[in-house]
Amino acid sequence: MTKPQNDVKGAPGMGRQSEARVSPPRGSTSTFERSRPRPTGRIVATQAVPVQEINLIDINELAKRLSIPKGTLYNWVYLRRIPFVKLGRALRFNPEEIERIVRSSSTLEVAGRR
Repeated sequence: MTKPQNDVKGAPGMGRQSEARVSPPRGSTSTFERSRPRPTGRIVATQAVPVQEINLIDINELAKRLSIPKGTLYNWVYLRRIPFVKLGRALRFNPEEIERIVRSSSTLEVAGRR
């Protein structure tokens, strides 16, 4: 019995390998690129939305204003008891919202809640 001849160099008994993929010729575009709409470079005017200026403070400032430790504030953020904004890794707070929450909360509502 004779061994079949391998077309591809390599270990004996590998057999024929599947045909290699043929890449498109240089300068041609792929199917994805052809299906994408090309940008026109024109800027389309939209309605101007008035931007409300929001004054945000960091956790150090909030801890000073409320006279409580930063650790307590981090815990409240973790428990979602106070509203916050994450800007990257930094926590920011809207002082008006915090003031509203502090005024509306009572110790009876918060006591013993986890």
